[in-house]
Order: sequence, then structure tokens, then C-alpha cells
Amino acid sequence: MNIGWPSPSLRRLFGTDFPIIQAPMAGANLSTMTIAVSESGGLGSLPCAMLTPEQIRHEIATIRAATTKPFNVNFFCHRPPAGDLARDEAWRRRLASYYEELGIEAAPPAPSRNSFDEALCTVVEECRPPVVSFHFGLPEQPLLARVKRTGATVLSSATTAEEARWLEEHGCDAIIAQGLEAGGHRGIFLSDDLQTQLGTFALIPQIVDAVSVPVIAAGGIMDARGIVAALALGASGVQLGTAYLFCPEATISAPHRDALNDKRGQTMLTNVMTGRPARSIATRFILEVGPLSPLAPEFPLAVSAVAPLRVAAEKRGRGDFSPLWAGAAYPLGRPAGAAELTQSLARDTRDRLRGLSSIDATSRSPAKSRSPVTDSGMSAVGLTSRWIAASRAIESERVDALFRDPLARALAGDDGFAMRRSMGMAMSTGDERDPHLAIRTRFFDDALLAAVSGHQSPQVLMLAAGMDSRAFRLAWPADTLLFEVDRQEIFDWKEPVVARSELAPRCHRRIVPVDLAGDWGPRLLEAGFDSKRPTVVLVEGLVMYLDETEANGLFRALRDLVPEGSWLGMDIINAEMLTSPYTVGLVKRLEELGCPWKFGVRDTDAFLREHGWTGTLTSPGDPDANYGVWPFPPVPRHVPNIPRSFFVRATRVQS
Repeated sequence: MNIGWPSPSLRRLFGTDFPIIQAPMAGANLSTMTIAVSESGGLGSLPCAMLTPEQIRHEIATIRAATTKPFNVNFFCHRPPAGDLARDEAWRRRLASYYEELGIEAAPPAPSRNSFDEALCTVVEECRPPVVSFHFGLPEQPLLARVKRTGATVLSSATTAEEARWLEEHGCDAIIAQGLEAGGHRGIFLSDDLQTQLGTFALIPQIVDAVSVPVIAAGGIMDARGIVAALALGASGVQLGTAYLFCPEATISAPHRDALNDKRGQTMLTNVMTGRPARSIATRFILEVGPLSPLAPEFPLAVSAVAPLRVAAEKRGRGDFSPLWAGAAYPLGRPAGAAELTQSLARDTRDRLRGLSSIDATSRSPAKSRSPVTDSGMSAVGLTSRWIAASRAIESERVDALFRDPLARALAGDDGFAMRRSMGMAMSTGDERDPHLAIRTRFFDDALLAAVSGHQSPQVLMLAAGMDSRAFRLAWPADTLLFEVDRQEIFDWKEPVVARSELAPRCHRRIVPVDLAGDWGPRLLEAGFDSKRPTVVLVEGLVMYLDETEANGLFRALRDLVPEGSWLGMDIINAEMLTSPYTVGLVKRLEELGCPWKFGVRDTDAFLREHGWTGTLTSPGDPDANYGVWPFPPVPRHVPNIPRSFFVRATRVQS
């Protein structure tokens, strides 16, 4: 695949399709992830710092049995600690109250991370991996020379331009520029002064200017936007670690995965987990003892004192003492398989590079009139979600608002308001209120909270979530797990807006980027959805944009994913909405904008029964869907040939 990467140097050096490296994450990935990334065109990495020589041999053999593509093996090369008995005893005294709390005994100090030595070098000589990377500098010159003689490409991390020059002088073939935002251990090795540490995008150009070998950007890069920015600053490729922690191949603990998916935590540098500064999501232990403590023993001896606490707490389902390694941009992570993630990163990077080329070409050509739908960078159907957000923003800012959405204006952006204006008066009254949208939003706000009321740890599924912000604004019961499902382009816009707002979700929120017109069920299950658990489902503002085949396919898939007793909230239109002279202007305008309505039901009750649901239908203006703002008299249900929209509340029954 010709992606059009600015520099081919790294791809030639590694022999990969893409200059994308999956970071080696000790304790968080093994050969399964390595294979998936390498097979999909990136450079998969195997972390070896916590493996024995025999385990490394086994993992490399597993990789070679599954792929002929290049891969990387990674080693730490820290100075083995001499040990300090007084410091160890002081550390255990500091932790004594935690041992007492959990009812366990302290463990004796012991190394937990292997430094590259004679035995590990022998493994490299025997297995001859194509790429070998190091963290914390480089091994002693005799060992490094033996590695180089195997023909391996050698990498290491630099956190300053000075370290980068040192690495090049000592034989590195490419250098990883590790910015301060990176998760896990800082690669700093020429000093221990954290004041020297720079952010990724300040560091990249300084290292690019300081060395002649290819530079790989690392730290805070979670998606194609970060990759394009790093390439623009002169990097030849990128290394991502935290993004791959969201993959099912990641061998992390349940509390670690929960913390990543929760997205509300703050990351910070701490030495209390291992004795060396590393970026983790803040935990009780880090906040109470650190984050940086002078009492922590030298790396990696601090681990042995904390490990029993971690094990005991994780058995109780708690991550209080776990190293929740994560980069500063971890809220941008999304669940996906490692192969799918690698390919989507490459594909999205290609698209953004092409988009930038198009912008550059446009800037050199005569100006053209701009359509908010075709030129915004988002599909027409995707833009409808921002138009809805614009209407919600206008409603929220009214004195008599039916709801308050603090994110709506930012989520709409200029393009959302532009599309709303392009609709003219088709969807609003003279005071700019969209009464249908206002009522629909409030109706489903109330219906959702009623559906989860009294349930312990409810599971909520929002299909075609768009710019919905209910995860942030509704008072969900404790431990509500809410899945938002929509296309990748939606979350590419939405997640940075949410991150900038600094609002925390009021539930456990997980995003699932997938096209609902395709096979979306497996992606939802990969994200942790429990198909055996009664679920509250919302399908709002979607069905009319699907054709009949797609609509039936969506509900067949839903029927297979949620059990009896589940609840459904949905809006749907009848067939007359597509043909009535009363709605012809609206339907025509939507078609002109590239987002036509395609499907209206003949018999809503029959449609529900066909797909395993039974429920009630409410129309805007009915007593429980009026709120004093519906401007039209209600038309009795028995009157034929009237265009109608319905708000559905249904229960899953045996089908």
C-alpha cells in the first residue's frame, strides 16, 4: 500500500509497510500483540525485561512460527542496583500501614527487571531478531558490539538532544525521541534531572536537528493527528504504546484496563512503583506516598515491596497499588484489535496527509465557495450529528430550556451551526427553537433515567451516539457502564472536544468506533460489552438515515446482542414522512445536503415484533411528550396519511 509517507528511511531500515512501531511494554504485551502488529505492516515489539532467557526464546520462536515479517525485541540496560539496607527498611516502614490494612506480609527486596547481560546477549546471538531496542541508554560496548554483529538494527530512547547525540555516537541506527507525555518509564540515562525533560513536539525537531539517523517520535501520540504532526516536525516514524493498551492482546490487569476505559484519571510521573520515574494514571498509593518519593529504593528494587500490595488489592478488584502505565493522551484511546489499530492508523494518516496536500493545492488555486457539508472534512451524515448539537446548544442557552448540554456548542463547531443555517426554517420555529429536537432530547433523557433507575451497575448502549453528551450530563446510577457506538469520524471530532472541556463522564464511558451499516457486533464485544446482561439501548436519530435493508440488519444484530428484559428507546418515522406534501421541503433539503432520509415504517408495532421487541409509541405533542413547547395540535392516531414520528419505549421479548 502506498501511503505517501514523507520519508521512506525508516521503512527501508526495518523492512515494514508503515513506519509505525508498537512500543514494547514490559508486563503488558507478549508475542500475540507483536505478531498482530508485524503482520499488519507495522513493527511489532516484544518486551524482554521481565522474561527469562528461556521465555524469550519461546516467544521469539512463537513469533517466527506465525510471521515472516520484521519484529523488535526490547531490553532494559539500567545499572543493576547495589542495594541499600537502610533505605529498604525505611521504605517498608512507610508501607507498613498498607500491609496491615490488607493483612499481608512484606516481601524481601529483589530485582524484578532484568538488565541486558551476557545471558540475554547470548539469546540475541542465537535468535538473531531483526531489530533490537534498548531503554535507559545502551549496554556496555562489548555486548553492543555482539548485538551489532548479528545484523540487528539497533534503537534506543533519548529524552534530550544530548542523549540523542550520545546514542548516535555509540552506534544507534535510529533514535526514539521520547517526549514527557509518554507512558511508562522515562528513558532518561545521562542524568536524573527531570527538569531536562521536554514534551514530544518540542523534543522532536531538536533531536532531528542534532542527529543524522532517523528519528522516531514517541509520547502522547494516539491517532493519525499525532502521527501527522510528528512527521511534520521531521520524525521519520512513530512509536505508540498506550494506544495498544486498549487492544485485547494487551496482557494488563482488569483494574488497569478499567482505569484506561474510565478516562477520568490524571497521569503523573511517579517513582513509587519501581524506583524510577514513570508515567501512570494516578492511584491512591501514588497520591499518598508520592508521586515522587525520596524513600523509594533504587530501580527496580522498589517493586518487590509494592508487589504484594498490588496482588492483594487486585484480588479485591482494586488498582490502588497497581502500576497503571499510560501516556498523558490516554483518554483518546479506543478499543480495537492490534492489527486493526495498526492498519487504521496507517489508513487515517494517509487520508490526513492527502487532505493536507489538497488544502495546500487549494491555497494555490482561485478561491471557491465553501459548502459546509462537502468541504468540512466530515461526511454529510456525520455532519448531521453536529447540526443536532447546534440545535441542542441553542436550546440549552434558552431561559426556558428543557435541558442543559454544556458540551453542545463546542461539539457543534462552526460546521454544525453552518449546516443548521443551511436547513433554513425546516427544523425550527421563529425563535430558532427546534421543538421536535428539544422534546426528543428531554423525552429520552427522562426515559433513560427511568430505565436504569433501581438497577445496580446498569449497562447502557447508545447506537449512533453522534455528539450526544448524556454520559457527561445525566445523573447515572453508580458504576453505570455506557458504550457509545458510532463511526470513527465522529470520535475524531468529539473526543478532542471532550478532552479540552475537562468534564468528567458521570459513568464508565467506552467508545466503540465502527460503522453500524457493517458488522459492528464483534467490535462491541471486544470493548467489553456483556451480551448476556440486560441492557438499556438508545437508538436516536439513526433509523431514518438507513435504507430498509440496513435498518433490518441493524435490529437483527441488536437482537443477537441483548437478552430478554433489555429496554429500547428509539425514534422512528412512518413512510408518509418521506412522501407527504407537508414534509417535502425538509426531505428535499436533506437530500440536497447529501444526508437523505431513506426509511419510514408502515407498521411500527409489526417492525418491533419482527425484531423481538414490544412497547409503546409516543408522538411529539402527546401529553408525555409536550413539555409545553409543541407548537401544533396533536392529530389522532387513527387519522390516515399523516406524516408522523414516534418515540419508542420497548422491552426485549423472546423471539
